[in-house]
Amino acid sequence: MQNYLPPLCRRSFLAPSLNYNLGMKGRARGSPAVLGIHRRTGMTKRLIGRCFGSMSSGLNGQATLRLQGKTRRIEIIDETPRTKTAKDEEKKNEDQYKESLEVGRVPDIEEAPEDSRSPLDRWRTRGGHTKLSVSDLLFNMWCEQQYHYTLLRGFKRRTAEMQAGTKIHREMEEQVHTIVPVTVKTTHDKWGLRIWNMIQGLESLRATGLTRELEVWGWIDGVFVNGVIDEVNFKKFERERNDKENGAVGIVGDKEEAKEVSLPENVTEAMITGAAPTEEKVGELPETPKKKRGRPRKNPEPTPASPKTPNQQTSIMDFITPSPKKTRSKGQPAFVLDLKTRLSARIPEPGSSQAISVHIQLMLYRQLLNDMIKATPKSMVKKLCKYHGLPADEPFSDDLIAGLAGNGNETEPGSDELLFLLEHNSIEKLYTLFQKKLKQTISTVSPDLTVVYRWQKNGQFMDSADYMADDDMLKRHVDNVVSWWKGQRGTVGVPIEEAWKCKNCEFSENCQWIQKAVQERMDQMREKRRAAM
Repeated sequence: MQNYLPPLCRRSFLAPSLNYNLGMKGRARGSPAVLGIHRRTGMTKRLIGRCFGSMSSGLNGQATLRLQGKTRRIEIIDETPRTKTAKDEEKKNEDQYKESLEVGRVPDIEEAPEDSRSPLDRWRTRGGHTKLSVSDLLFNMWCEQQYHYTLLRGFKRRTAEMQAGTKIHREMEEQVHTIVPVTVKTTHDKWGLRIWNMIQGLESLRATGLTRELEVWGWIDGVFVNGVIDEVNFKKFERERNDKENGAVGIVGDKEEAKEVSLPENVTEAMITGAAPTEEKVGELPETPKKKRGRPRKNPEPTPASPKTPNQQTSIMDFITPSPKKTRSKGQPAFVLDLKTRLSARIPEPGSSQAISVHIQLMLYRQLLNDMIKATPKSMVKKLCKYHGLPADEPFSDDLIAGLAGNGNETEPGSDELLFLLEHNSIEKLYTLFQKKLKQTISTVSPDLTVVYRWQKNGQFMDSADYMADDDMLKRHVDNVVSWWKGQRGTVGVPIEEAWKCKNCEFSENCQWIQKAVQERMDQMREKRRAAM
């Protein structure tokens, strides 16, 4: 790497305390190894001292926490200009919406100005770069019109249920990873941290057979898509099915999901096929056992609540440069799992929109991860950097290098990790390493897919459901939803038979789609009466 540190700054590295804290004990202060590291990092004495100033210090005072059997995972605090602008705009839209409600005026979403751009160009293109999330490919499973209104409004409301679900996901992640917050101010550094997290996730999978919150990305129908897999495991999820556990959960369809709120005034029960059932008490797990649907598993083995982990935390260097005995020439098949939290003690029934949605979600994760395994490192990183306008071979910032180096082995903070990072100090080198280790860790992703349901109240395990990957089903869904994003078709709301979904919709009062659907149904009923007379 190029030498871009002024000579005056290089001499500051020779301070004895810094030599010790950087794991340089036993090396000459002016040795080529020491000077070489300092030249390549370009870190000043003040910066190094902030990151490695004492044996107990580190990144934000937390990076050197040593928890048994856990790998580090960076929580990226995104302060890039583009992200800050987007957040400010969303906050402004939310404040304006709340002000309208406070004065008693319900904003009419349909009053939004006409825009000839496609939804993809209008809401998912920033700085000339277009991208979607896995969630963006699932929204139409419930109601496409509702999602369209949310985009028009300019912000998504975070409910108490969503916050409770996020908390449980966080607790599950902390069973596997030590989470360390890091602030980034450039898109280049942000991508570096994302790749670093993926490497740490593979380390956890290799060492313990389990990792959580593993990010994946790729291209689907020519559009960049990213997602975060809740869990990747080397062993298929199985659970113990005893009477006590089976009796704790009921099965609920889509209609029961929305029955707590009355129908809009312009929709009557007579217009809907199959009225919603009477309300069931929510908040306590029912004591009366309910019959389970689906085929029971044969002789299942119980799955422990948390993964079995080694007594000592493994160093990233053990993963990057393993001993000959630990080296794998080929990876193992892996299983992907999704975690869903439930407000009530019931799970979606097979065939409901929520069950189909999670099935498609798991298939998307599987496809993205399999595509990453099959791709060649050079082609993937070249396409990634070109698509997002990233410099493939530009070194990361000094702050990022120093921070990640402080995220290493506690006995000698920053020594091996710093050397390792300097050898892979660019998106191209770091991603090439990730993909090489990905192929060595995972051979393929199994078509056996699993979703686990937990209760939002306390994270208690409720039930699980299994699916099989269906490439034809996935292609039909993706083609349909991407055609909407690209503006090749209009927005489609729910049919009148599913108007009960409008019960929980905050846009139901002004929804033109359901008003049109209700009017069409009423006209049909009048025609039938005329024909009967």
